[in-house]
Amino acid sequence: MAIQHDLSEQTILVTGAGRGLGRSAAEKLASCGATVGLMDIDGENCNSAVAGIRAAGGKAFAYVVDVSNRAAFMESAAKLARESGRMD
Repeated sequence: MAIQHDLSEQTILVTGAGRGLGRSAAEKLASCGATVGLMDIDGENCNSAVAGIRAAGGKAFAYVVDVSNRAAFMESAAKLARESGRMD
């Protein structure tokens, strides 16, 4: 039996979300109802992941950013908070 959590009131930021474990985490969070901000340095993979989440009925935003750049990371995180209305 799979456990399904209700995250419909949550906005969650996932880094490295264009592929691999980050992408899987973002997809799972979105399937639980969370609004998900996906960050990745690879724009093509990041946008593809967001498109997949949206096609499945989820809410997701893409941010193409190098998270080692603190200012760029903070700017993108603030943008997610503005676009979704919150950040958890």
